[in-house]
Amino acid sequence: MAAMREYSGRSFERFVNFTDAIVAIAITLLVLPLLDIDGPKGSETVWNVLADNFGQIFSFALAFALVAQNWLVHNRVFSSMRAFNLPVFWLNAIWLGAIVLLPWATSMYGSADQWDSSGEGFGGTGLFFFGLLAVMSLAVGVVSAYVVTRPALIDRELEPERSAERRAGIFRSILFTITFLLVGISTVYFPGVGGYFAILVLPIGIFLGRKARRRNEHADAADHEQ
Repeated sequence: MAAMREYSGRSFERFVNFTDAIVAIAITLLVLPLLDIDGPKGSETVWNVLADNFGQIFSFALAFALVAQNWLVHNRVFSSMRAFNLPVFWLNAIWLGAIVLLPWATSMYGSADQWDSSGEGFGGTGLFFFGLLAVMSLAVGVVSAYVVTRPALIDRELEPERSAERRAGIFRSILFTITFLLVGISTVYFPGVGGYFAILVLPIGIFLGRKARRRNEHADAADHEQ
């Protein structure tokens, strides 16, 4: 059976740069719906404008923060790699596809009319929005788990210090995937409060990241003692 081709060196650099460029464009597009919001008129203040457009502003802030956090996890995975192959390419393409669709989903979710009333689950836009976030988290987790089975793709010089982060990243991806799916479902049945549960993902992600770094520091200290 022929070995699967690996792409390293310049090809790997272009692959990472291509990914980062798409993410940069997609995360910038998140702000476009906010540009259609008119400023204060008459006796209105900026606070009235913010309150009247809370859904769009909240969904933008949430999407921006979660994409940034997800990119950080993605960056940790790919920073420990030296090459990629076709499975990694297509898994990464799925991740990018979810990110590219996110500005559209964010716009629909933010402009739904259930932010100030108890409607029927944002017309499914909340489920679609958080479903894309679940796909993003799952794709990164699958890449991280797959790379463990393909040592040739890993930069061996960085492997000892990144192994704990990779394990934590896999666990975090599974946790976030389940969380986003549950939050998406909750927006259908509990539209008044469901979307706010996703805020918990941010501190949880920070906590898990710090915990992984502490594990790496302890492992480094043990290696030096030996």
